[in-house]
Amino acid sequence: MPQETALYEELSAWDNLDFHADLFGLARQEKKARITQMLDLVQLQERKRSRVSTFSGGMKRRLALARALLHDPHLLYLDEPTLGVDVQSRRAIWDYILSLHKEGKTVLITTNYLEEAQALCERIAIIDHGKLIAVDTPEHLKQTYAGLVVELQTAQPSAAADDIRRLPGVKEVVQEGTSLRVTTQGGSDVVPQIITLVTGAGELRQIAVREPTLDEIFLRLTGTALRD
Repeated sequence: MPQETALYEELSAWDNLDFHADLFGLARQEKKARITQMLDLVQLQERKRSRVSTFSGGMKRRLALARALLHDPHLLYLDEPTLGVDVQSRRAIWDYILSLHKEGKTVLITTNYLEEAQALCERIAIIDHGKLIAVDTPEHLKQTYAGLVVELQTAQPSAAADDIRRLPGVKEVVQEGTSLRVTTQGGSDVVPQIITLVTGAGELRQIAVREPTLDEIFLRLTGTALRD
């Protein structure tokens, strides 16, 4: 399933699938049942006779997914499967992909949406300028390349920021007004010391401790500069 849907827009949804079923070599006796099954899967049965040119972007992506699944492949390659689709269609496509995994199929996805990778993938490869930077499970990537993220709200810009930077196990400290974000390296042993320093200065208003997001790990590995 390429990034561009590459559907024949002057044809109906049914005719698009019928044409590709012939290209895939589906037997005539099973073709009609398979097309019906795929249209049901992507919830386009009621629009099967409509021209694709009348479809929304999300409907076209779902039809392209139906086409990719038409011949029941064991390996499926999806290039940015939810690019430009609405929230409901994105969730529906995610559900389809997860159901394929449960059936024992292998799905390879390229995506710029890190939350999509988190939701769908058992293993993630991060590529930067054509080079493989890291490949691992989402959880192990978090453990390896970032510790916990401690987010603190203070009454005024914290005077403890420099002391926190000097603590063993602190990887990064970002001060933005009264918000202080501390990224640790490794486990949570240093978190009580961070809280003690901020509390001792009488500044602490609010605190939250969370795991890093894949976006944060991606930026840590590849940098934050804008790309062409």
